[in-house]
Amino acid sequence: MNKKSKDTVIVTGANGFIGRRLCNKLRKEAFRVVGITRRGKVDNADVVIKKIDGNTDWHDIFKCTNAKTIVHLAAVVDKQNQKNIDYEKYYSINTEGTLRIVKHAIECGVEKFIFVSTVKVNGEYTDQFPFREDSKPVPLTVYGKSKYYAEIGIERLCKTSKMNYVIFRPPLVYGPGMKGNLFNFIELISRHKYFVFPRIKNKRSYLFVDNLNDAIVKAIQNTSANNKIFMLSDGRDLSTPELIKLISKTIGVKTFFPPCPLWVIKSLLIIFGYKDFFHRLTGSLQIEMVKINNELGWFPPHSIENGLRVTVERFRKQRWT
Repeated sequence: MNKKSKDTVIVTGANGFIGRRLCNKLRKEAFRVVGITRRGKVDNADVVIKKIDGNTDWHDIFKCTNAKTIVHLAAVVDKQNQKNIDYEKYYSINTEGTLRIVKHAIECGVEKFIFVSTVKVNGEYTDQFPFREDSKPVPLTVYGKSKYYAEIGIERLCKTSKMNYVIFRPPLVYGPGMKGNLFNFIELISRHKYFVFPRIKNKRSYLFVDNLNDAIVKAIQNTSANNKIFMLSDGRDLSTPELIKLISKTIGVKTFFPPCPLWVIKSLLIIFGYKDFFHRLTGSLQIEMVKINNELGWFPPHSIENGLRVTVERFRKQRWT
């Protein structure tokens, strides 16, 4: 017997690696999904919006679809090794474009706006204590700042309207179809029969894409999430050597972790032009997710071991077929 159709959910960035899996999950949950993409003839391209900024008109889309919820994923992502940063583009899309959607959603009677922000709103690394929802925001990158200013605007606009908001601040999100540094790291490890990396005692939080999407669906369905900010992760933080071990186990690569002073690692990275990688490889970036556990009753359904295994297996399949 078919499930009874639920409310309409609009997903921006529906063809991204998070958006594709989210749209599939929502459809399985019997929601009517309207995917917003920048290009036609791609997955989930129900509506094509070529440009998202402070001038985009969303009224017709929101009125025609009669959407109850918007999940906003579309963004200029963090390009960590970018030399010539287009600051205007980040703020135009991530801040002004987001607030334009919020304003028009309020005017069209949308009930809930879910915004996927970033832990980088809080900073780039942690020392003794993990980031919490009430930690002081100290965004250091243009990406983190553009998301933080969007958060401020969302809270301000929703406070004087009937529309509720939910903001998620995830750490690095990984999964099948991802791009970026973790993908490159998996590719680097896969090229070797043996992989040697210094013994480092850092800790970093990660988030499997299916765990993020599970939390988003929970927030859509649960009023306890309304008008709150949540940190979330896979629930187990890893050191860089622990991450390498899990990846290598699936690929079949042997690993070695000799002791090495941090100053030697830093010097080598500077010599080879990878100075910015030092904190990402050796530093810690942890989050605490007690709030989402207690207030939303959400716990990650997938372990980080399972998430990385699925991700690496998909990587191997794509690479070898």
